[in-house]
Amino acid sequence: MSALPAYSSYGSPARERRSAPARPASPVRAVRGGAPLASPHPAKSSIAVRVVVCVVLIAAAFSACLLRVHLSSTAVLASAETTRLEQDVADARSVATHLEVQQSLLSSPARISDEARDLGMVEPDDVAVITMEQDVVATDDAGSLSLSQSVSNATEVGA
Repeated sequence: MSALPAYSSYGSPARERRSAPARPASPVRAVRGGAPLASPHPAKSSIAVRVVVCVVLIAAAFSACLLRVHLSSTAVLASAETTRLEQDVADARSVATHLEVQQSLLSSPARISDEARDLGMVEPDDVAVITMEQDVVATDDAGSLSLSQSVSNATEVGA
C-alpha cells in the first residue's frame, strides 16, 4: 500500500470547493465587550496575596526557630560528650600512674628479698656458674622446632 492517493488531480480542472450550507439566523448574537477582562474584586486579590505572604513569612520564622533550637541542643550534647571523654582520659591517666608506682614497688630488689625471706628462702653460701655447650635444639625457617636438624646437631656435638 502506498501513501499516495489513487488518483491525481494534476492537470485536471480545478475542483470547486463546496461551501457549507447557510445556517438559518439564530436569535442569539455574540456581542464583543469593550471592557478588559480583569478581576471583579481587585482589593480582595491584593489582600489574599498579603495574607499568603504573611503566612509564608511566619512559617519561615518558625522553621528558623526550630532549627536554632535543634542546633543548640546538638551543641549541648556534644559539649557533654566532650566533658565525659575528657574525664575518662583523666581517669585512665590516673590509673596508669597508679599502676606504674605499684609496678616499681613490686619489682624493687629489697621487696623481693623480704618476700623470699618470708617464704623461708635463704641466700646460697657459694655461687656456681654452669657453662653449657652449644644448644642442639634447632628451628626451621618458619620458627617451628626441627627434630631432624636437632638430631643432626646432637650427633655433631657428640662426635
